[in-house]
Amino acid sequence: MAYDYAFQAKVLQALDKGLAACLGPVFQNRVYSMVAPPNATFPLLVYQQQDLYGNRNDYMDKNGWSGLMTFRCIDVTLSGARNKLIEASNAIQTITQSGYLFQITLRAPQQFPVEKNSTTNYYTSAILADVEVYKYE
Repeated sequence: MAYDYAFQAKVLQALDKGLAACLGPVFQNRVYSMVAPPNATFPLLVYQQQDLYGNRNDYMDKNGWSGLMTFRCIDVTLSGARNKLIEASNAIQTITQSGYLFQITLRAPQQFPVEKNSTTNYYTSAILADVEVYKYE
């Protein structure tokens, strides 16, 4: 396999596509990187990196990347957010994207304070995960 010098520039796009495919059905395609759009419908999932940019993680002749990420399930009830986190934790293990191998290891649950707007409370149930992506041909 030829080394892909542009792999690090492609890895987040591959991760976005893979996560949208495996988590989209759980959240009716409301899966967002970093921040949800204003006036989003709930429940939804937001994922974000926790270690700035991750790290190059090449293995032998394979391109690789690893990073720490948080997956936040947000809903209008705490039980709804927690139930969606359980569904998402199972679905995320099925991640695929042509040309890439993924390993997502769930590390620890996280709690967030209740968020409010003028009409609704929003509850978050989240999990921290180690994410690895490798080029595969």
